[in-house]
Amino acid sequence: MGDHTIHLLCIGLNSHTAHVAFREQLAFTPHRLEASLARLGCGQAHYSNEIRELVILSTCNRTELYAVTTDPGFAPLEIFLSETQNIPISE
Repeated sequence: MGDHTIHLLCIGLNSHTAHVAFREQLAFTPHRLEASLARLGCGQAHYSNEIRELVILSTCNRTELYAVTTDPGFAPLEIFLSETQNIPISE
């Protein structure tokens, strides 16, 4: 039997933690949201095995991702944001 541990993770930024220009870069427009979720759902992305469920909350003041993952670290979510929002992971 393998390890079936799952983890609930949350990452995000808001008006208290990031300047407006960076929040705008990470905001999910309706088109971006649809494309990002489709990318995750198709199973082609290398992080799709770790992210089991995902909720994205994106408003004018904040972006938050809530995920059920098999990975205890934030790497799958960070990679997802980096690749879907075209922002270097170092940022």
